[in-house]
Amino acid sequence: MLYGFSGVILQGAIVTLELALSSVVLAVLIGLVGAGAKLSQNRVTGLIFEGYTTLIRGVPDLVLMLLIFYGLQIALNVVTDSLGIDQIDIDPMVAGIITLGFIYGAYFYRNLSRSVYGGAERPYRGGDGFWFYPRANLPADYVPGDDALRPAGDRQ
Repeated sequence: MLYGFSGVILQGAIVTLELALSSVVLAVLIGLVGAGAKLSQNRVTGLIFEGYTTLIRGVPDLVLMLLIFYGLQIALNVVTDSLGIDQIDIDPMVAGIITLGFIYGAYFYRNLSRSVYGGAERPYRGGDGFWFYPRANLPADYVPGDDALRPAGDRQ
């Protein structure tokens, strides 16, 4: 059924796994460094990582891939030309690892920094977050509306 393409498909699967695992390692490193910067008392590094997260999460992944692959190559060419060095070509695999690492690093950073604050906030509030929400927010969430907007089973 595959007509001899099983070897190519297997090689593609291996390359995909290499790309995924390598980019996750880079993303975890970026996320840990960012979460450490956020938890430190240095406000500047926290703001830098907040801006990084906002920018990376706001731009589509394909646009970032194109910008990093082509933009990084152009920037490297400009630097090597100004220094009088031979041009350096970026391997597409390395560009993919860097791109996916930056993209997923923003998500790792956000999740790691939010999870630490979320866990530390519960004891401050005096208990479990599950019971805090109904007591504090449900009375504010319920606003009676017009009877015509309610489903027929809810009308009294």
